[in-house]
Amino acid sequence: MRVSPFATVLLVLALLLASPGVVTSQEPIVPSPVPPVPGPVPPPNRADAYEPDDVRAQARAIRSGEFQRHNAHYSGDQDWVFVDVPGQGTLALWTCVFGAGSDTLLALYTPDGQLLERNDDASGRPTPTKASQVQQQVAAGRYYARVTQVGDLSGPGTEYLLAANVWTATNYQIAHVSQTLPRVAGPGERQTVTLRLKNVGSQTWTRDSVFLTTDRPRSHVSELYTAGSWVSATTPTRLDQDSVLPNEEATFTFELTAPARPGLYREYYRPELRRPVPAPAAGGGPDAPRGEVCPQRLGEPANSPQDFNDIGIYFELRVVDPGAAFRAAWVDQSFPLVMAPGERRLAWIALRNVGAMTWERSGARPVLLGTDHPRERTSAFFDPTSWVGPTRPARLDQEQVGPGDVGSFSFELVAPTTPGLYKEYFTAVAEGMTWLNDLGVYFEIRVQ
Repeated sequence: MRVSPFATVLLVLALLLASPGVVTSQEPIVPSPVPPVPGPVPPPNRADAYEPDDVRAQARAIRSGEFQRHNAHYSGDQDWVFVDVPGQGTLALWTCVFGAGSDTLLALYTPDGQLLERNDDASGRPTPTKASQVQQQVAAGRYYARVTQVGDLSGPGTEYLLAANVWTATNYQIAHVSQTLPRVAGPGERQTVTLRLKNVGSQTWTRDSVFLTTDRPRSHVSELYTAGSWVSATTPTRLDQDSVLPNEEATFTFELTAPARPGLYREYYRPELRRPVPAPAAGGGPDAPRGEVCPQRLGEPANSPQDFNDIGIYFELRVVDPGAAFRAAWVDQSFPLVMAPGERRLAWIALRNVGAMTWERSGARPVLLGTDHPRERTSAFFDPTSWVGPTRPARLDQEQVGPGDVGSFSFELVAPTTPGLYKEYFTAVAEGMTWLNDLGVYFEIRVQ
């Protein structure tokens, strides 16, 4: 049978239309979406050094005075701690928020798990604040605290510090051992004093946390403040030793400066506990503190035992006018009546201390014998080998001469080469403070 060309074309078209994979509609072809290029994924916040501490059974210990650095490294992270309270007193915990994305919620629980207090934003702190603080009077026992982030915040920026304070009647107790008794002073005079105390409490003292401060009223600006020597105008010094264990003795050494106005000054002092704050991490980063300043300690509660018991420690300093403080009366003297030119002879003068202050051979205000009439003249009998200077024949022979006692000044005279009759006047002087009263003491020596 013969097939026409037209029929052949129709047959081919029918076969093509029936083949699979052939487009039979005019709908547009939609290309598959191209997956986006993945960008950098923010790293998760690394877990802090106290993890795991997500449940009460994993609570980590925090001591009174300790600071711990925490963060929320995942959403819903909880940080649990416990504090052992040795006796009846006050327990305080607080956070300091350093991360821009941190907002702490602090809860305090009893030893048996009952909620005592919950705090979101601490009062009395820089505003606005996202820190927290709790404070309760408690009995002896183990207390638990939980810190979470408001809104389950997590990741970088949720860093904070957690700190604790415990005040009890037996933590920090002192007993007086001894102290330096300041002597009478002239205006502006400095004196070094030492206070010795015994640690009769249950806690070890450390140099970086125990300071001596003014008292009655607490931390007042002292009238005996020594600029450049004290820690501050309210804090004479810190503990001399690196650490003092219970039943050991401690010392505090510091300077007192006499005020310009004469009078009797009494200053009370008491040790104070100050909590060191950990230094920021080197080089900044997520652990570097930023934001609000963290207090070293919460304010001492009025109804709680003091950090240290008040035993009425005070130093009393009498400040006198130099003119009345340094006075002398003539007692005796010895000198040659006749000397040959260039001859060397011994002389001495004895004076009684009739003032209020002790004379001293050395120290901040030594008492020396000085030339007079005219004052500070260079003596014709000056001996460069034995005199203190051309206008200072001698120091006090004794180390100290108290009020009512007699002191002496011994020195050598070297006669001038020019013959004649010489009158040499001398007056005692408290170096750097004042000349004593002029008694008209003189030697009359003929050189021939």
